[in-house]
Amino acid sequence: MDASSVSEHGKLFIRYRDERDPAAFERIMELYHLPLFHYLLRMLRKKEDAEDALQEVWLKVIRQRSSYCEQGRFSSWLYRIAHNYCLDLFRKRNYRPDEEEMSETSDGYALLDGVASEYPTPHDLAVDNEVMSRVEKEVDCMPEAIREVFLLRIVHGVPFKQIAEIQDSPLGTVLSRMHQAVKRLQAAIPLVADNSVVESA
Repeated sequence: MDASSVSEHGKLFIRYRDERDPAAFERIMELYHLPLFHYLLRMLRKKEDAEDALQEVWLKVIRQRSSYCEQGRFSSWLYRIAHNYCLDLFRKRNYRPDEEEMSETSDGYALLDGVASEYPTPHDLAVDNEVMSRVEKEVDCMPEAIREVFLLRIVHGVPFKQIAEIQDSPLGTVLSRMHQAVKRLQAAIPLVADNSVVESA
């Protein structure tokens, strides 16, 4: 999402927040429901948990609507709520999702269907289906903070500065996490197939 679209989305939410306009909130849900679900699904790696989390996040958005600041990006604020929900879940339940449950969502949205970026996507890193599957599994095994940076940047196209806001971390830390994610993928791919193609980040 570019800056102008984020600004428009922020205005929509302000209309809902200040005027209780249900049409404005419905439009926000149309715009963010699926991306938010995909984010939660890749973080929690269980469809049922992601569906439950999605409902909880929208409830938190409604309850915390007054905390949205006009100067901030709406998408950063929204993903920050989702980010905090996932962290709370990890802490409270000692949450450990099953690694084998996630390679693709039920509607066919794969992790590998990411957006272009200055970093190589998994499509750039391999040409073999077996290798692609190994990449997805490797991403699922990444520590939460590293996996989240990778997902937000590669899958959702969120700028690094905005990811820093979501994670409440310095920009340098976010860039380091992205670098670690790419290095993990590059290290894992040769272990799967000798004919894999790996490009340097």
